[in-house]
Parts: sequence; C-alpha cells; structure tokens
Amino acid sequence: MFVWDDVTIDTRSLAVLRIGFGVLLCVDILLRGRNFTYYYTEHGVVPYSIVSELFTPYNDVYSPTSTLPIFELTTSSLFIGGVFIAAFITGLLLIVGYKTTLATVLAFVFVSMIDARNPFVLSYADTVFHLLLFWSIFLPLGERWSIDATQRFRETKENTTSVWSALILLQILTMYLGNAYHKLQPDWSVDSALFPVMTAIDRVTYTQIKYVNEYELLLQPVSHTWTGLMLISPLLLFLNGKSRAVLTIPFLLAHLMMAATFRIGAFPYIVIIALFLFIQTPVWDAISIKANKHSQLLRLYDTITRISTTVGRKLTSIEPRKETQHKWKKQVQTLCVVILIISTTLLIVVTIGNAAGTINSEHGGTETILETIDVAGLHQPAWDFYASDPPYHDRYLVLVAKTNDGEYVNIETNEHVENTSESIANQRPYENEELHKKNDNSYRDRFYYSSIISSNSTNIDDIREEYVKYHSESWSTTSNTNAETVMMYVVTEEITAENRLNREKRNTTVNKLHQHQLNTENESQT
Repeated sequence: MFVWDDVTIDTRSLAVLRIGFGVLLCVDILLRGRNFTYYYTEHGVVPYSIVSELFTPYNDVYSPTSTLPIFELTTSSLFIGGVFIAAFITGLLLIVGYKTTLATVLAFVFVSMIDARNPFVLSYADTVFHLLLFWSIFLPLGERWSIDATQRFRETKENTTSVWSALILLQILTMYLGNAYHKLQPDWSVDSALFPVMTAIDRVTYTQIKYVNEYELLLQPVSHTWTGLMLISPLLLFLNGKSRAVLTIPFLLAHLMMAATFRIGAFPYIVIIALFLFIQTPVWDAISIKANKHSQLLRLYDTITRISTTVGRKLTSIEPRKETQHKWKKQVQTLCVVILIISTTLLIVVTIGNAAGTINSEHGGTETILETIDVAGLHQPAWDFYASDPPYHDRYLVLVAKTNDGEYVNIETNEHVENTSESIANQRPYENEELHKKNDNSYRDRFYYSSIISSNSTNIDDIREEYVKYHSESWSTTSNTNAETVMMYVVTEEITAENRLNREKRNTTVNKLHQHQLNTENESQT
C-alpha cells in the first residue's frame, strides 16, 4: 500500500542530484560549444526560420519542444553565446550549491532556450534532463553539501516529503513503465535475436562493442531481462531501506553498460544520477558510518566544508542585505501568483467564450494550456525509444558533387565516384563497427541526421537544403572546385540475425534525398 514514506527523499540524495546535474550541464555546454556556429547560429545548418516554421505546438512531425518567443526578437550569435556562458556559470553554481533554488530555475530557463534554438539535435536524454530539472526547482537541493548549507542557522533537514518529491520519483518510473509498455505491443519484436542485432548497429554503438558481439547466446536474453526489469520498476517506490537500494543496483549496472557500449549521449548518466533519489536515509546513514572510519575521507570532507564556509561568508558580505533579498523574493512570489490568477481567469473566459460562440479564438482553454506546456518543454513523450520500431538498419549520408567537367566527387573524402547506386553505397565513411566515428564531432550529429533522413514533414526540403548548401559551399571554397550540383544520398544497410557480423552480406539500398543547385538563381530543387 502506498504511503508518504515511499516518496520521502533523503537530502543527501538531492545533493547528489544537484552536483550531478551541475556537472552534466557544464559538460553539455562545453560539448555543444564545439559546434556553436554550426548548430546554434544563423551561419550554420539550422537558421531559426526553419525552427520557427516546423517546431510549433500541435506539430505531429516534431514534438520534443516548441519555439520560445525570445527568438522571435533576436537570433543574434552574441545573444545565444551569452546564454551558453550563463548556462555554464549556472552549472557551476549548482555544483557548489550557491543560491541553489535560483540556480535551478535559471538552469531550467537556459536549458529550455538552448534546446528550443535547435530541436533537431535533441534526444530522450534532453527530455529526461529537462523534466527532472523542472521538478528539482521545488525540492531543497541545497540542504546538504552546499555553500547554502554552511550559511544556514538552523538544523539540516534529513529528508523531504512532498508532492514534488513524489513527482520526480514517478517521473523516473513513468519512463521505465512507458518504455516497457511499448515493448509489449504487437509491433515490437520479442525475438531473442533483437538485442544481438541492436549491438550490431554500428552508428549507435562504440568500437568496444566488438568484444561482446560474438557472444550471441549471452546477448540474447538481455532484451527480455531489461524489459522485465522495467516492468518491476514500481518496486523502487514500494520497497524500503536496503531492499530498495539493492534493487537499484541492476538498474545502475544496466545504465553503466549502456554508457560503455551505446552512443546515446548523456541519457545513462542522467538516469544513474536520478536513481540515487531512491537511496533512503538508513542506507545513507550506513554509508556515513563506514565513511567516518576513513580518516582521509574525513579530512577531505572537513577541508571542503571549511572552504565552502569561507567562500560563503565572502559571498554573503557582498550580497544585498537579507531584508532586501527577502523583499525581492516576496515581490517575485506575488508577481507569480498574480500572473497565475490572470492566466487562469483568461483561460476560463476563452474556454467559456469558445463554447458559447462569443469568442472566436484559434484554440480553446485546454489547447492553450497544452500549448504552454509544449513551449516550456514539459510535455511527457511517448517513451517509445527502441520500442515502437526496431531499428534493424545502419545508415549514413553521402554528399556527391557533379563538377563542371561532368565528374562526380564525394565532397567528404574528395574521392571521385561513379554516378551509380553501387558506387555510392561503397562510400561508407568507416569500416565495420567504427561507423559511429562519423559522429565523433558531436554525438548530436546522429540525431540531426535522423531528422534529415526520417522526417515526413512537408518542409523537409528546407532542412535538407540548408544542410547540403552549407557543406557544398564549404567544400567549393576549400577545394577550389567548380560544381553544378550537389546531391545528398542516404545509404541503408539492412541488419538481420544472420548478417549482423557479416556486413558484406547486408542488403544495401541507396536513396537520393535532395539536390542542391550551385551558382544558379534557383538555389535548390528536389
């Protein structure tokens, strides 16, 4: 039977969440920064005009997020760069736990802005991080192991129990149960060969997967075991103490294996950090008792605490007076309440007016609420990753330019090719399990390529045009070669249980996705 104790979270778990999320945010900003111009400015492959056209509420093709009004005012590279820097600083504030609640709110805002600028590169990792970050706003993340804690003149709270603690725990379980549900549907293969085939998808696995790929009999039960583990995930909520901690171990190990073998970005790390929320007070107390027996750990803890206290005092000395801060906080809270009341009233009026026919608005109250949730990136996705459509294929893009001399050149390798499907299919950028290296510039490349290849949007030509245009113009400049057109092909290799390790026997197809005209008034055609 469910009781409130089931959703009680130890504040040390919240401290782990805060520090982990701070580190992930800083690392993510640094990784995204390597492709700042390419993915986040008007000079890259995703001008904001394309984002604003495709990522709108109720869009059935794209739904990871929606556009934010701020980008209708400016898409300046300087502004976006400022957001990146501010997000990195916010990540540092989360790590040290200074003004934690404010830092969490700012982190959520900055992450929302960055994600909304280019939704083509987002994955489920971004969705999970976004949602968990939102629930964290309402939790005392700075109660332990923080600068805030060293400046607080009251007893430290050992744990917290609230609607918000329940929601953040349920968020994790929703992800597991949602994915398990989709894997039980008729369109999902329950064949034992499923996981072995998945480990042979070179574009989403790391090279080290080859060390386990040959042990097919050991790989076969993995998919069923993982599905079963997700189905019993509610026990993470209903078990208590050591039993709950023991159950988190197979989940932690599973995500560590994902991180080591599958190229899925920050997803396993985010979930690993979030799983610490299920570690309860008795377990933390036992860990503390053992840690206190190690003098080196104690000295390290005392040193960090002493430094945090000193830094906190210096920061406090330059802050506005406590009375002023309290006044500002009250004013912000009052403003939020007023906005909430006005918004709720307007939604009720619009809904009633629509029903009565006295107000002719595009969306009713319910739709407007959903639109607001979509813009904030707080909708719950289907959680159907690797479930609704088993990915039995490898694929990669090939850009071929036709020069003024009538020759065909692979603009990525500068090698001459024949204008045939067989020749283009032989342009695989990396051999065997190293295909993932095509995305070594950024793991987000894979999600961007999926957006280019898989979309059924009527505006997909605009997305492809920007990609081909950017690379063809860069190639023309660096190679000093005059070309008439650049064609984009997708090469798909079908993977089966029989050919998973014999890539030469895979059925390979080549499809032309787009053609960009160079040096003509009509920039593109398909």
